[in-house]
Amino acid sequence: MLQLKHLLPIFLRCSIGNGFTASFWYDFWTELGPLHLLFRSTASRSFRLPISATVADATRDSHWKLPPARSENAVTLQIIISTTPVPSPINASDSYLWRLHTGGFGFISSPPSDILAAVSMCLSYNGIYASQSIILKLLLRVLVYSLWRERNGRIFRDLNHHPLGFFRMVDRQMRDRLMSLSPGPSDVHSLLELYFWFVVSFS
Repeated sequence: MLQLKHLLPIFLRCSIGNGFTASFWYDFWTELGPLHLLFRSTASRSFRLPISATVADATRDSHWKLPPARSENAVTLQIIISTTPVPSPINASDSYLWRLHTGGFGFISSPPSDILAAVSMCLSYNGIYASQSIILKLLLRVLVYSLWRERNGRIFRDLNHHPLGFFRMVDRQMRDRLMSLSPGPSDVHSLLELYFWFVVSFS
């Protein structure tokens, strides 16, 4: 098996989907294979995309957005990408807050439609669900604060994050905060452990 491992990438393909989870440089999403192998040390510089970029980062307003090609490999990639469907955008009519909320946090089967509904949901958790209530309340606070920062960044600094990048920031803040909280006397598991059980990881 180890002798055949060099053949494994040939049979691997990445489904782009909306482009927010597919790595531009490392996933096998074009006929050229993982692009970091083709462009090596010039990868990030060639297309002005960081090595952590997703496929969605190479699009804008439902179109591919790449700088002019400066090498034969870049020309080849441009041709291939021009025949590749642009990743499906998320419905722009949905609320950005709740679009992000429902897209990444899998422990809510029927996510609230707005902030007031989220507050009501937090208040409804009690008794044996007290720990879940703490996590949900903290999540709501982190989301609102992070979206306030995102809004200011877009208005005043011309900076914005794709949903995946936003999730990573929220996830990191949740982990840091929950790590600092000690479990109650009767709690079998810490809040951080409970968070890991219910939430899709983005780090």
